[in-house]
Amino acid sequence: MIFVFTSTGNSLQLAEAIATAMDDEVVRLDEVPDGPVDVTGYDTVGIITPVYYYNVPRIVMRFVDRMVTSEGQRFFLVLTCGTTPDHASKAAVKEFAKRGIDLTHTFEYRMPENYISLFSPPDEIRAAELMDSVPAYAAETVSKLCTEDRCHVSDCRGLLGLFTFFGPFAYDLIRRTSKFHADDGCTGCGLCTRICPDRIIELSDGRPVWTQQKCEHCMGCINRCPAHAIQYGRRTVGRRRFVNDRVRLRCRHTDVWR
Repeated sequence: MIFVFTSTGNSLQLAEAIATAMDDEVVRLDEVPDGPVDVTGYDTVGIITPVYYYNVPRIVMRFVDRMVTSEGQRFFLVLTCGTTPDHASKAAVKEFAKRGIDLTHTFEYRMPENYISLFSPPDEIRAAELMDSVPAYAAETVSKLCTEDRCHVSDCRGLLGLFTFFGPFAYDLIRRTSKFHADDGCTGCGLCTRICPDRIIELSDGRPVWTQQKCEHCMGCINRCPAHAIQYGRRTVGRRRFVNDRVRLRCRHTDVWR
């Protein structure tokens, strides 16, 4: 079983490629019902997620807290990043161990940047190159899982662990929602309300409002807005958006694909 957290499709593309190679299935975290998640019936459990501020996203760790596991299972983690995960894998091994889960395999792979409140996504050519690398990433992952009892694969630069150490503090300060807003291009389609993993976006007079002071900062609302109308302050005005076009991103609990 492979669980995936995704906002713009990078981790989903990789999850689907690995699942195909392993003859396994993919479940998105936003499709998992609330409450305990019993995974005791699976020999191997994988989690594929982007890195947020050089660590595993909090929403993913909350999901891990809900998992019901058993002895003898194998767990692996795949991290995707636009720049570098720093020591996110090493930190994750420790955090999973605190929860009684032994991460025997960890992988880190470069994918197109989508955190557009700080960075510009790559141009189409570079984005395509990174997405074209997914079959090789999947093949390497499956090969390591099949042939090595334990391994750590890193395809990204490290920064001595300083960013991973200070990341949670910076993330808690910066993940505020006060700068999110919709400009005059908003059509009131409501897509943002259906894709928000925190479920904190609502429409008021046809415009989105963020009902909590903090969110995951997944940038799904900005990148996937069909009118490019959602902004984060002035940082994202005129900046390219990114959505992985190699996958189909479904809106939560609907049959609408956007």
